[in-house]
Amino acid sequence: MTTPGASAFEVRGTEGSLLFGFGREELMGKGGALGEDWAVVPLVDAPAAPFGLWVDAMAGGADVATNQRTAVELTRFVVAANEAAATGRAIDIEREQ
Repeated sequence: MTTPGASAFEVRGTEGSLLFGFGREELMGKGGALGEDWAVVPLVDAPAAPFGLWVDAMAGGADVATNQRTAVELTRFVVAANEAAATGRAIDIEREQ
């Protein structure tokens, strides 16, 4: 059993920080163009929740190509983050088209 709101996703960078979770179903950010206080970062055309996408895929009613592309992009992000942590330098990521 998990405590409600116990999961979170946080990204910190040179321009600011983003945070999703801790019981809030919205993206929060601060720093840089977002200002010094935490504020909701609007998500334009946010995709369906991952669980709903998974259920749709299992039922055969979802296009999994988008999810596969997202998984590849996430993997590229994690590899770059690990390289940045290991080398102490910023790593640029070019989004694949």
